[in-house]
Amino acid sequence: MSYLGDPLSLVVLMLYVAETTGQALAVAVLLLVGDVVPALFGPLTGAVTDRFDLARASGEP
Repeated sequence: MSYLGDPLSLVVLMLYVAETTGQALAVAVLLLVGDVVPALFGPLTGAVTDRFDLARASGEP
């Protein structure tokens, strides 16, 4: 369901931002932030998760 829901929610969010602000720049900033933030925090979160034992963190015995 995520394959349909994520792009659909992005389209709705872009339409909302365009409708409320009336500026294409606001939509461009929305898309840019949506790409830049994961690119910046991806390596950090990857390094943090590599330090944890996933089986133990998930509660498996």
